[in-house]
Amino acid sequence: MTVELIVSVVFSAVAAVCAAVCLVVTLLKAKKRGGTGTASPLDVESAARRLEESISWRLEGTKTAVLEASRQGAQGMSSLLVPFLESEKKTVDALAEQVDRQLTAVRDNQTKSAADINAQLERKLEAMATNMRAMLAEVRADNEKRLAEVRADNEKQLEKMRATVDEKLSETLDKRVQNAFKLVSDRLDSVQKGFGEMQQLTAKVGDLNRIFADVKKRGNWGEVALQTLFEQILSPEQYEVQFRVSPRSQEAVDFAVVLPGQTDESVYLPIDAKFPLEDYSHLVDASEEGDKVAVELARKRLLDRVKSEAKSIAAKYIKPPRTTNFAVMYVPSEGLYAEIMREGAFVGDLQAQCGVTVCGPSTVVALLNSLQVGFTTLKIQKQSGEMLKLMVKVKRDFGKFTELIHTVKVRAESVVKAVDDIDFRNQQIVRKLDKFEDIEPQLPEAAASVDAPTEGEE
Repeated sequence: MTVELIVSVVFSAVAAVCAAVCLVVTLLKAKKRGGTGTASPLDVESAARRLEESISWRLEGTKTAVLEASRQGAQGMSSLLVPFLESEKKTVDALAEQVDRQLTAVRDNQTKSAADINAQLERKLEAMATNMRAMLAEVRADNEKRLAEVRADNEKQLEKMRATVDEKLSETLDKRVQNAFKLVSDRLDSVQKGFGEMQQLTAKVGDLNRIFADVKKRGNWGEVALQTLFEQILSPEQYEVQFRVSPRSQEAVDFAVVLPGQTDESVYLPIDAKFPLEDYSHLVDASEEGDKVAVELARKRLLDRVKSEAKSIAAKYIKPPRTTNFAVMYVPSEGLYAEIMREGAFVGDLQAQCGVTVCGPSTVVALLNSLQVGFTTLKIQKQSGEMLKLMVKVKRDFGKFTELIHTVKVRAESVVKAVDDIDFRNQQIVRKLDKFEDIEPQLPEAAASVDAPTEGEE
């Protein structure tokens, strides 16, 4: 039993050694057959690891078997196995040393092969990099050449476009500026002319305000305006100024028209100027404020004042047969006259009760013209009835003159509106011309931006 065990242990050790030798031989043959680079260091290390594990396992089994045999066998068998084991150990050590040398050689060969491969790869990569740089340089040179050609062509086209645009812009701008300056000059001349007229009108209005501030001056102004009309229409022998109706009275009417009578004695038509400015101003202010109650109250006060003046004229200056049986009250304002004539019944009452007819600047002109025509054609008699008929005609003529006054008023408003439109257009033109000052410094910058292409265009 012991001998058999020893023999089996020996055969196991021999088998392990043979297996190790076979593994080493296999690796060497694989190396020779495949050339450098076929067996990797990982494969060699794995094989060496398996060899070591196999030898260790075999030795451990042998050691276990020997121990078992030593326990079971006799002392003499140990002396027989010791030389054999020492011989086997030497053989195994020699094999291990040989395997280690072979592994070291394989590792060195693998390292050298890897270094050669790395060197070859580096040389190939360097060559490829050199080729790529050369190709990129050629492509860059070709692109730069083409970009230069495109840039030159673009610059030529842009130069042509710039020249065309500059030419068109200059022509259009010069033409429009000339037209605009001409229009502005014409408008400014018109505005200057209108401004001069407005200044003259303002000065005249200021003079009128100073005149109207005083009651006496206001009355004198009405008399002066009426005297101007008399001087323009009648001859000096056809009217009297500051005429005393009664020798026993100091009251003198402003004007008296000399009418031919049936006898040698003349008959006089009293015409007195009245201007109730305060009452009329109150009416105008109330109308502008839109207060209907105040308007009605101011109109009533104005009519009461006119009626009071009419009664005063009738009491002082209507003295038949030296005068006609009616008189004329002259108001030097068309607006005031229109407010009085607004109440038709009131005017009729003045004529019926006081024998006074109210006339404005336009109607008194018609009256004086009618009297002048009568002097030269019919030699009007001193009959009050005929004069009343004449006044009826005057009243009809006054309607026409009122329409003419309305027409003149509308046209005057149109003129004022036209002046406002001219001023508005003038301001618009000035604003547009101011924009040219902002555009002019931007033209060189726009040209520079067209000349220099941006990086995105390149």
